[in-house]
Amino acid sequence: MTTSDPHAAFSAVSDTSSARQGQLESEAARALFGRRTAKSDASHLVPYLRPGLRLIDFGCGQGSLSLEFASLVTPGEVVGIDVAEASIAQARAQANNLGIGNVVFHVADIHEAQFTEASFDVAHFSGVLAYQSDPLATLNVAYRAVKPGGLVAAREPQKDGDWVGGPNREAIMLLNRLIGEDAFKSIGGDPFIARRLGTLLLGSGLERVEVVPGYSPALSSVGAVANFFSARLADVAFTSRVVRRGWITEEQLSAMPRAIKVWRDSKASVVAVAEAMALGWKPVV
Repeated sequence: MTTSDPHAAFSAVSDTSSARQGQLESEAARALFGRRTAKSDASHLVPYLRPGLRLIDFGCGQGSLSLEFASLVTPGEVVGIDVAEASIAQARAQANNLGIGNVVFHVADIHEAQFTEASFDVAHFSGVLAYQSDPLATLNVAYRAVKPGGLVAAREPQKDGDWVGGPNREAIMLLNRLIGEDAFKSIGGDPFIARRLGTLLLGSGLERVEVVPGYSPALSSVGAVANFFSARLADVAFTSRVVRRGWITEEQLSAMPRAIKVWRDSKASVVAVAEAMALGWKPVV
């Protein structure tokens, strides 16, 4: 569906997005993902951005990347959409505080958002496709959004490539797996989507696809990850689910807060969060 006004018709969040919203709309999640910068966490895309481009940031969160994109494409425009109302409110407030006028944010589900087809030069995803039950359909939305010759960029996780070092390594890896199972698989997502990211981009009709493996600079932080893990353990709904599903015992769970603290405070600790970066171009008709 399209509209003649590219700013206007961004619909309300659909029921299918409520699960992801519940997982990510928390202060701890916003603090973790707010560490991302364009230079480090969109390094595959930044070389292709130039003044005057129009970019849509799907699943923009609190807009840490969107706001930097806006400075790179000015006097062009950035449109950010996300299902999380609190994140969008934070993004709008940050844009206002920084005086950035060429970015707009909307609360919307990617599949329900309405915009003029072929009205953007660039579409961007970061840690979004992994939460989709049908990521190819999501990429098809981006394909329709960009102009012929336009660029689609994605950076997505490969959770079985994550690793940690330091004290209580086994406990931290167990918790990382539990959070991944709960956040992705329980809502039909794929925590290992990076290994098929190139195939998905090609399947959407994009060409000249490039895929590069790596680790997330923003998320590979012991302190930030420890704080996020601690916040998840404080979420009674989360802890009840993982125990009820038989993924961990109550005894194991009760030992986790202490294990995280020791790991966080140790100089020997390290964490690496695996991802892949991909680019694809829409064919020129």
